[in-house]
Parts: sequence; C-alpha cells; structure tokens
Amino acid sequence: MKLIIATPSPYARKVRVVLREKQIDLEEIVDVPWNKDTLTKNLNPLGKIPILLEKGKEPLFDSKIIVQYLDHVNQTPLMYPKDPLDNINARVVETMADGVCDAIVLVFLRIQEKKKHCAAMTGSKGKKQRFLKAPNIFQTALKLRHIL
Repeated sequence: MKLIIATPSPYARKVRVVLREKQIDLEEIVDVPWNKDTLTKNLNPLGKIPILLEKGKEPLFDSKIIVQYLDHVNQTPLMYPKDPLDNINARVVETMADGVCDAIVLVFLRIQEKKKHCAAMTGSKGKKQRFLKAPNIFQTALKLRHIL
C-alpha cells in the first residue's frame, strides 16, 4: 500500500492518523499537486490528494473514501460508528471539519500566491467569510446534533 500526500494537507493528515491508529504500515509519497510534474493528475481526476494506491486495484482518492475503505480493511479500531444514527452524526462532524479545512487551505494557498506574486487563483469571497464564521457554525451544528 502507498499513500500519496502533500505534507501541509489536512486531508492527508487525517488519513495518516487513521493509518497509525489502525497500525497499518505503508509507503508515503510526497507530491505537490499544483506542480507540473505531479503524480496526482494521472491518478485522481480531481487533481487532489491524498490518494491511496494498492497493487492491482484502482486508486482511491478523497480522505472520507479512504478512511471508510480502511475501516473495511481493518475494523480495529473503527473510525465510524456502526450504529446508523451515530454514523451519520460522525459524518456530519467530519463534513463540517472538512469545510473548515477547505477554507484554511484556501487561505494558505492565497498567502503562498501573494508571496510568489502569482496570478489570482479561483476562489470565493464567501468561503473566506464562512471560514471566519466556521467555529460558531461548527459549534451550533454539534449542539443541534446533541454531540456537545
């Protein structure tokens, strides 16, 4: 098994934590998805990392899909609860956290872009505003789901 990552990626970090929790050994390959010579473009049509590679199988991409797959490969410990309602609640929390990470990644890329004086990247002003409100939205969502 191999995992293609970018070291600053929160999504790659999520998968790496799960792999360590499940004590699954694999080779990590560091890639930069926005470089011309990236491995990512040939393995993930979305051009994003992480990507899980297994001999004889199609590449898996998106941290949620990879974690779900790893739960099937090694059920100890389970990352997603078996109870359907608890499972949905866990996935809502994960989706909210991923949304916050999306905004953080956008901010990180914007900072890198300004440092390099590159052309403006696509993004939305709305994401920045949602990022600033994210902690309150996240806390409200958790309260509504009776998790806090």
